[in-house]
Amino acid sequence: MLSIRRFTMTGLAALSAVAGCLALGGAPALAAPYLPSGSFGAEGPERVVVESSSGDLFVTDPGASKVIKLGPEGEVEGEITGLETPQTKFGLEPGRGVAVDNSESSSKGDVYIASYAEGVHEERPVVDKFAPKAGKPNEYEYVCELVGAGGGCHKEAAKEGVMPTSEFGGFGAFGVTVGATGDVYVTDFNSGGQIYEFGPEGEDVLSSPLSPTDEIPVGIAVDAAGDIYVAVYTGSLAAKEVIEINTKGETSVLDKAGSSDVAVNPTSGEVFVLDSVGGNHVTRYDSTGKEIEQFGGGEVGEANGIAYSAKNNDIYVTDKGKDLIHAFAAASAGGGPEVTCAPPKARTATSLTLSCYVEPKGEEATWWFEYKEAGTTEFTKSPGGTVPGTGGEATEVIGSLKPETTYVYRLRARRKISQQRCVSAAVA
Repeated sequence: MLSIRRFTMTGLAALSAVAGCLALGGAPALAAPYLPSGSFGAEGPERVVVESSSGDLFVTDPGASKVIKLGPEGEVEGEITGLETPQTKFGLEPGRGVAVDNSESSSKGDVYIASYAEGVHEERPVVDKFAPKAGKPNEYEYVCELVGAGGGCHKEAAKEGVMPTSEFGGFGAFGVTVGATGDVYVTDFNSGGQIYEFGPEGEDVLSSPLSPTDEIPVGIAVDAAGDIYVAVYTGSLAAKEVIEINTKGETSVLDKAGSSDVAVNPTSGEVFVLDSVGGNHVTRYDSTGKEIEQFGGGEVGEANGIAYSAKNNDIYVTDKGKDLIHAFAAASAGGGPEVTCAPPKARTATSLTLSCYVEPKGEEATWWFEYKEAGTTEFTKSPGGTVPGTGGEATEVIGSLKPETTYVYRLRARRKISQQRCVSAAVA
């Protein structure tokens, strides 16, 4: 299992347990499932994207020249190495993007990886396309490579007389994302850089230069309405911001706090920006561009990638400095219930008592614990209970546990009116 560290966005405490011995983490949360440093290559994790139907993550690992597929809790499910591509080995640094097609198009489930000839940033910048193998959803086969405007998608572009460097010049293809119709959007890391839009089969749709021309696009995200959000460098590469390009082609600055990447909730239009001014953190905006909240400060280190999961509404942030991935559980504007947990009581070889205080902020809330054996997939849900809007204790005996067995525990709580999922806890 690779490194994923899980938090809530509302300063909640979280629980973890090992063979009947439970540990408490301080707010905002205890470290969720993760291995010691070294889980990723020397460069650490860079970019991340989530497949909406499964909640699986695809993470670029530049140091190992591959993309790793993880389950929602960090279990390794597969990898894409690029050995069968024309360049035979991915060049992924610095910060080349990865995308998955979450649309209902013919390319649903396909993965797109921006890369270059390993070791030479300016050589053969392309976007490689991979499809899941029939009957083997965690294995992927190379399909073709997008080589730039007018180039299409080719299995072996050079042998077919197509030169990738003719379109994606300089550092070339950098950020990549897939829209609601299956169209692929690619940023071109050059002065006066372009944003390209391709159809699912590689056909040209649009080539749109940024304005002003000194903006250099990096990360990119698209909402369901077709509005584009781009993390850009400006001027001398010192300033970083996020700009929005609406469907009319009008641009506006959304965020200018040292932004390195951007993600969107395609349904609600909410935008999540990875910022660095004042310390690394995530800034959340509603669909109108109004700032809702900031979270992750003090936890997120050297972060370069952010992704939204339509499966569970979680936000994932890569952290090169700590060699792990942070996961922040969803919460609505204004925050959800606040939770403080105490160490377990009455521990035996087969049972323990869990106790947390739930503050639902004025609305009655339901709560329950979930637990499973480590390494398994299905949680068992406890009966749980309710607390009034003024707050109360959530206490329950968890029994019938196997001796000398590692378990995973978590507390979930939600306000009855808003019916939102508010807490996802830690893993031992």
